[in-house]
Amino acid sequence: MTRSLTHRAEKAGEDTANCAKTGTRRVRNRLQTDEDLRRNLIIGGIVALGTAAVGTLGWFIFKRRDDIKKSLKDAKHKIQEKIEHHKDKAHDKPATGHA
Repeated sequence: MTRSLTHRAEKAGEDTANCAKTGTRRVRNRLQTDEDLRRNLIIGGIVALGTAAVGTLGWFIFKRRDDIKKSLKDAKHKIQEKIEHHKDKAHDKPATGHA
């Protein structure tokens, strides 16, 4: 009976140790999973902010480009109007000759 009690105590000790090892393994895996998730969330957040910054910068660049194109187009029309105006003015002016 003493041997049986000793055997049971050893078995209970082994079971407790195995349970502790399994529990520790689970906790480590969960912590690693949590760290991976946190790392992925941080990386995802940084990527999202970078994408938003690039998108905003791209919008400003293209808006500025469109404004420049519009200004150049307006300047071209204004120059053409002035050329036409001067042509008409020169055409209407009577020719003065020195005799």
